[in-house]
Amino acid sequence: MNCVSLVYFNSINKTMKTCSILSLLLLANQAFSQAVTIDAKSSNPNIIQADSPSQAIQLPRVAGTSSITSPQAGQVMFNSSTSSPNFYNGTAWQNMGALPSCTFPKSVSFGGSCCGEDNEPLTNVTNWSWVVPAGITKIWVEMWAGGAGGTKFNGNPVYFRGGNSGGYFSLIINVTPDSTITIKTGNGGAGQNSAHNAYPGGTTSILFGATVITRVASDYAALFTPDNQGYLAYYEGRAGKFGKLEYQTIYNGSTPQTVVWFHGGDGGASYLSQGGEGELVQTDLNSLTININNNNGNGGNGMFPGGGGGAGGIQGGSGANGVVVIHY
Repeated sequence: MNCVSLVYFNSINKTMKTCSILSLLLLANQAFSQAVTIDAKSSNPNIIQADSPSQAIQLPRVAGTSSITSPQAGQVMFNSSTSSPNFYNGTAWQNMGALPSCTFPKSVSFGGSCCGEDNEPLTNVTNWSWVVPAGITKIWVEMWAGGAGGTKFNGNPVYFRGGNSGGYFSLIINVTPDSTITIKTGNGGAGQNSAHNAYPGGTTSILFGATVITRVASDYAALFTPDNQGYLAYYEGRAGKFGKLEYQTIYNGSTPQTVVWFHGGDGGASYLSQGGEGELVQTDLNSLTININNNNGNGGNGMFPGGGGGAGGIQGGSGANGVVVIHY
């Protein structure tokens, strides 16, 4: 074969290779277009649609949420550390792998509607224990802290406020069958009266032996959970509302009299419950007489679970107790 023939042969060979690659790309594109549609202008409400009777979409595999340093709201990935898909809601990563209503058909609750009297959140609790049933290796836990008590009237609307509500936390915990879990449910704090100030709500905790697995506190959610537990959601406790005042001028004959209405602040709302209603107090600036108008001078108690107590004229309302619900 002469040099001219070699050049001609190499040229044909390169052309054939190029044509083969283009053909493969066209075939791949045709196959892809049959399975996936990307069209933001069509009448199809889905900008991306994948169709396959025997294939699935593979999410990016990430070794833990901390691997994504600047997450954006709406991002989805597969967390290889927990073997579950995660979704970033703009504030925190949420575990999408748990299907609570289907995976955990049974439930048991710990806590009551009475209110506590202790001034220390970590001791204002009720202790419980629960033995994990045979065959159970995961539980879904929902937990509320106790709500704080409301203040009593002292002439200043800034301090005439409702109690803070208990925070809420939801998570999946890995457990061992037949092991014992210690549960501490935070009690509601008593409202302020002439004998003592308003008490905070108790902290709710889950423990394995002496090790705290997770806890949630009154006021704002103070969370702690190891990385191997499946965090689902949390709700920060809401601060009690401040009191409000209104001035009104009334006349006793021709003599003007200024009356001030103080509306006590409502207690903070917890997840799925409301705070207690604040008391309405009337004062006469001339004689400084206090008239109680509602509820015999007591602020309304917070609603169970975890609602904060409302401010009262004589007695602040009590915060509602916390509760733990275990689904398994």
